[in-house]
Amino acid sequence: MLTSIAPVESYKDLFKYAEQFMLVGKLSLSAVLIISFTSLVREMGKSLVEKLIFKNGLRFPTTEMLLWKTRLISKPQKEMLHRKILEDFEIELYDAEAERDDELEARLRARDAVSAIRHHVGDGKFTLQYNIRYGFWRNLVGGLPLGLILGASSLLCVESELGRIISGVYLLVAIPLTVLGIPIIRSASLDYAHYLFTEYGGKK
Repeated sequence: MLTSIAPVESYKDLFKYAEQFMLVGKLSLSAVLIISFTSLVREMGKSLVEKLIFKNGLRFPTTEMLLWKTRLISKPQKEMLHRKILEDFEIELYDAEAERDDELEARLRARDAVSAIRHHVGDGKFTLQYNIRYGFWRNLVGGLPLGLILGASSLLCVESELGRIISGVYLLVAIPLTVLGIPIIRSASLDYAHYLFTEYGGKK
């Protein structure tokens, strides 16, 4: 009798383990899909904002602040930054006349200097905080086009009333964010640039 019962218990255990494995597999698949979607949104945000709006860093506030044609920081601070950049990294930024003659090269040099500054400052005291804030808004706004498409498709295709309500609420939030997104991103990027240069200026 004992030998006849043992296989039954083994089968039960086998089915239990199989169910647990399937559950773990489903959770793992869900996690992979969530991570993949998050990565897609992040890359979309980075591509849309940094390439289309900031032209791969050539028109980011950090670059703009180092140009003589802009008035985002005071002239004395700009002169101090130019001197410090030359001393620290041996990158010679253009003067006002050279900048007028070749603005693209002036922007490229400024962008190179900013890359060196970011590496030099690292996380800083407040720089990391404002960089995270900028990255959050960049990814959020950059991913909105995909979100709007999915939200509108869900609103039209989902049959459940709850699903339509959720999609409608999402669209009500996403549409204003799409309109206000660029000003918010510009504000966040400007704050980040100010703190980056402030911490760099005070760093030995």
